[in-house]
Amino acid sequence: MNARIYHIVLISFISAQWACAQTDTLLIGKDFKGISANSYFNYFNTDAEITADSAWKVFTQKTNSLKRINKINFGPINGYYWLALTVKNTSNKRQELYLEIRQPHLYRIVFNRVFRDSVVTQFETGIHFNFFKRPLPNRFFDFPVTCEPGESFTMLVQVHHINSLSLPLYIVTNEALQQNNYRENLVWGFWLGFLSFCTMSSFIAFLFFRKSVFLWYFFYILTAALYGFTEQGFSFQYLFPRLADFEAPAIIHLGVYGFVFLIKFSQGLLETRKHFLLVHKILNWVFYFTLVFIVAGYLMPGFMFRFSTIVLPTLNIDVLVGLGLLSYCGIKSLWTNKVIAIFYLVAYGTLIAASVFSISNYGFGAFQYFGPNPVLISYFLEAILLSVALIILFRQIQKERSALIATVATQQKEMYKNFIGGIEKERNRIAGELHDDIGSRLSFLQRLLSTHSEESKKTSDQLEQIIKDVRQLSHDLAPPLAHVSGLIPLLEKLISDIRQSTGLNIKFQEYDFKRELSTEQIQQVYRIVQEALNNIAKHAGASKIDVQVFGHKNEVDIIIEDNGKGFDISQPTGLGINQMKIRTDSIGGRLEINSHPGKGTTILLQVPFDSTKK
Repeated sequence: MNARIYHIVLISFISAQWACAQTDTLLIGKDFKGISANSYFNYFNTDAEITADSAWKVFTQKTNSLKRINKINFGPINGYYWLALTVKNTSNKRQELYLEIRQPHLYRIVFNRVFRDSVVTQFETGIHFNFFKRPLPNRFFDFPVTCEPGESFTMLVQVHHINSLSLPLYIVTNEALQQNNYRENLVWGFWLGFLSFCTMSSFIAFLFFRKSVFLWYFFYILTAALYGFTEQGFSFQYLFPRLADFEAPAIIHLGVYGFVFLIKFSQGLLETRKHFLLVHKILNWVFYFTLVFIVAGYLMPGFMFRFSTIVLPTLNIDVLVGLGLLSYCGIKSLWTNKVIAIFYLVAYGTLIAASVFSISNYGFGAFQYFGPNPVLISYFLEAILLSVALIILFRQIQKERSALIATVATQQKEMYKNFIGGIEKERNRIAGELHDDIGSRLSFLQRLLSTHSEESKKTSDQLEQIIKDVRQLSHDLAPPLAHVSGLIPLLEKLISDIRQSTGLNIKFQEYDFKRELSTEQIQQVYRIVQEALNNIAKHAGASKIDVQVFGHKNEVDIIIEDNGKGFDISQPTGLGINQMKIRTDSIGGRLEINSHPGKGTTILLQVPFDSTKK
């Protein structure tokens, strides 16, 4: 009897001790899908690593070191955290559950399951190990547990981290886990796709416009996309699954790269060289100073780590100076380019606000937040706002380019006009000299030789021919009397003269030419047709030439065709054709020459009617 009572008391004592060893129990019913489990976990932390059995004893003894997890962000740590939670399946079906830690950058995690007589380690993973050490191929840490109907079990988790610790803990079913992963991957896929689109668009814009601001924007958004891809754990999962301890330094480097590219992009967008030269030079020094840190980190990692107490504060000061100068440039740009400055300041403000808000992840501030990284959200908003700013800049560049082209065209037209005017004046002067001086003197000489001797008669005939040639040359050089005759009579007279002097078969036709060109246009068209016909007579060897004039509502088209030997238009042209082009440009026309060796030549001259002449 006494022995039986003894056994009953002993069993009751052991059961009481086991009950005391239990943490608060999470009940899993038949409709359970998932829950945020932070408030159900108890934890304690140590500076040195202890065994799982020793940690479990702390929970069973319920010492004062045990705490309830009432937060997500623990702030900067460098130690070991032990967490424990008991789960009981109150349903009548088997439950496939997962402990999910939605923090992809934990250094080391050991998942243990407690049985009545021992603590069994089931998984050991973290960014200190390659990706394939994870229980599930997911960017988060998911630990599967099976719970039979009515069964209860305790999970004991060790977390070792060397930075700011965030622990968002969830207990979810397999179905809920898959749905969450699908939904989140869809959102981040859209995020990455949009930034990739902005990246490619900016690179294409750089290739097209050759403006460095588009290239720096390409690098900045590319860095932002890689930063987000890595910060969310996708780089470790998809790009470098075998590189342990990869993510933390990658995130730091990408952040510094982003700062460097932001400086150069901002300089281009805000035109700091043009408006704030001194600040522009200081920003260049900040840029090069940061590059020195980046290169030193690769070449002398041991030195940089040994003097990290000096290096990191110096780098922080460098970044703060750069950000302050960028803020100054953005505000001052409100007086130089208000629209772009507004978009830039709003985009820049979202990044600064997100950076300030994200200090909750470091355990500072009264609020507790764990969700999408605010910096990543700000990158998305930045990409939208800065893309709009670049579109505005693109339109401004196009407007300035169009205005410059118009100015150059106007100046070029004026230059052509003055050049042609000078040519006409000189031709007129030479024609006058030939007619009034040399022609008169030759006529006087002819009269002196007008004797009846045979030699005198021959000399007189030669002089008469020279006089005719001089008069013809004078006539050709003198400007046409456009205000007296009009274009059609002048062309008819020109063609008639060339027929007589060369014997060429030239056919002239005019169709529906009812409006008249301006005096200057008529003079230039006359010279162009004159030069074209002279070139045909001298070089083409043509037997037939067609000249056609077509009048249209807003322009006149003149077509000159010959059946001569033609020429290769890809070869350098002579002075005559260049003069024709210059004259055409001076009156706002268009000259097109089509020719092939052995197939003749076609010349199309299009001249718009003067809008002031009806």
